[in-house]
Amino acid sequence: MGGHISVASLELYPEVYRGALIECGVIDGVGLADWLYAYTAAAQYFSELPLLDTPRPEFDELVYTKWLAAMGEPGYYTDRGQRFDSVVKYLAGGDLPLLLEGLALRYVQDLHPRDPGPAHARELARHADTRQINYDIDPELGVDAATLNREIPRVLPEPGARSPTAITAEVFCSPDGSSTLIRGNCLDTALLRHGEAALREKPDAHTCTARRL
Repeated sequence: MGGHISVASLELYPEVYRGALIECGVIDGVGLADWLYAYTAAAQYFSELPLLDTPRPEFDELVYTKWLAAMGEPGYYTDRGQRFDSVVKYLAGGDLPLLLEGLALRYVQDLHPRDPGPAHARELARHADTRQINYDIDPELGVDAATLNREIPRVLPEPGARSPTAITAEVFCSPDGSSTLIRGNCLDTALLRHGEAALREKPDAHTCTARRL
């Protein structure tokens, strides 16, 4: 959240700041929702399990039993897991420093069903749109990028979501600035995408801070 708050504050009140040191790399607004659901869709494709359409709490049982058994874990992958790992590498921006370590921290936590269940906020799922995601994979793993982009399911936003005329109290923002950016999350793999993990000690997986200079 620190990245989103810092960027929003800098944009809204530029006269107040000399600069900002952002310790959370997630600053792309609604792109976070897109990335998480692209991640989950790829996880569904390689495991052949209905992750996206299984609501919580049944989703959690499915992940911790059948999905982990099918995929393995970072450093201990099955063949399916190796293919998924390669796809995640490209989603995260390529062969980045500490990518495996970041993935290990959020390997299960970054999986999200379309129906988050009554105990979770619905905004992330409501705004997610993966139609623009371009999947890639290392060529020696037995499947090509064209097949992935044709067969991995796409997640569409709900009607009225991602619209500057339908802003709610917890709105996400597109890079074009069409709506106000006021909510975010921190995940280590997204931090790595922005190149900050190689520059400093990683922040706690659940807490990001922003310092005013």
